[in-house]
Amino acid sequence: MFSLEIVYPADPDFAAAEEVEAKIFRNAYGLSPELMADELAPYRDASEFLVLRDSVTGRIAGEVRLVTNSPAGFKSLNDMGHDPWSTDYRTVLRENGLTMAPEYTVDIATLGVDEGYLFKDDPEMSIWVRIALFHGICQYSVERGTRHWVAILDNRVLALIQRIGKPFQKYHGVDSAEYLGSPCTPVWSDFTAATENLRKDQPVRYAQVVCGKGLDRVVDLPPKGALGVRS
Repeated sequence: MFSLEIVYPADPDFAAAEEVEAKIFRNAYGLSPELMADELAPYRDASEFLVLRDSVTGRIAGEVRLVTNSPAGFKSLNDMGHDPWSTDYRTVLRENGLTMAPEYTVDIATLGVDEGYLFKDDPEMSIWVRIALFHGICQYSVERGTRHWVAILDNRVLALIQRIGKPFQKYHGVDSAEYLGSPCTPVWSDFTAATENLRKDQPVRYAQVVCGKGLDRVVDLPPKGALGVRS
């Protein structure tokens, strides 16, 4: 069994979550822990980790780094201003007709599952672990009143997520490019519209991902409101 928890920068487990994050990105993309630390340092104080924890060992099995509104801005928007895109995100948003209130926006800066919990010999469990993490993002967003997600996602990861009702949209005029070790795409999501589309198009998956139906077979779900508490 697993549990879903939020870990804040002041929590003792924050460094452990960063270590798991660095391990995932080293194994998947060949990025050094030092590079990851440098990339994410400006956003550390505004970061909150959603972690999937092994209830037996206490180990962190999966993580999502959520960057919240702060003077540093959002990494996934700021990074469009650097190579390989070199396009100011304000211009991108304007040209796409998008208005995102920072206080209601969250950056899904990293997400991944430790290789020890990929369950390569158990595809069903592997799927449930990923659904549990995505459910956590949805519960977090509902309880925080989130309206928009932004992210820069590895194309393989994006393809997997898009099977769940295609929650993400690409920016017009911003193509996929090599970024931090793999082909990636800057994306955004209108959270309310995405979940409504999922409810209409994939009601069973909506019940699992958004409502958490069936997840109790693998996860002790946090009580309502638990992910909405701010540090």
